[in-house]
Amino acid sequence: MIRKHTPSAALAALPFALALVLPAQAQNTAPAEPVLSTAQPATTPTAASIAAAPPLVIAEPSPPANMAFAAPRGVVISRPGCNAARISMGSKQCLKVGSRIEYLRNGLQFATGTITSLNYTDAVATVSPMTADHYVNINTDFRVLEIPAVAAGPTQEELDDREFNRFERHFAISAAVAAAIYYAFIAD
Repeated sequence: MIRKHTPSAALAALPFALALVLPAQAQNTAPAEPVLSTAQPATTPTAASIAAAPPLVIAEPSPPANMAFAAPRGVVISRPGCNAARISMGSKQCLKVGSRIEYLRNGLQFATGTITSLNYTDAVATVSPMTADHYVNINTDFRVLEIPAVAAGPTQEELDDREFNRFERHFAISAAVAAAIYYAFIAD
């Protein structure tokens, strides 16, 4: 026959007693250093020994260094020229002109780059050092190292808008000059 174990009333009240004793004791004493190993065998604590013992300090491991900034990753989607690679991330992923990336092979960095041109879904980045250019191919992995607070230059959309505005301005001036010549000399 298997006997079921039921906790006694003293053990059931233990969490409530700890909640009352430990905060009061923590105000009076400094926290103890964590104990890594002891030579004494473990004993079952009693209510009196728990009340007299200093509060336990549990040392938690620190989070990994990259926990605060999970580096976005992507792949190279084309090679527009020498020492340049078009990557699969853009301003949609909060990249900016001047962001630094690293190219990876088997999870290890073999080259770095800086974003020079930016679209909504892709960007063009440099490849540095020049000797690593041969190893950057389509589907080469990359990871974002740093995104600057302020962009180092305009995005490709901003450059396209500037060019279109310049075209509109030149077209309007040309049309006005042509209309003036027509009405001044020809339309008599």
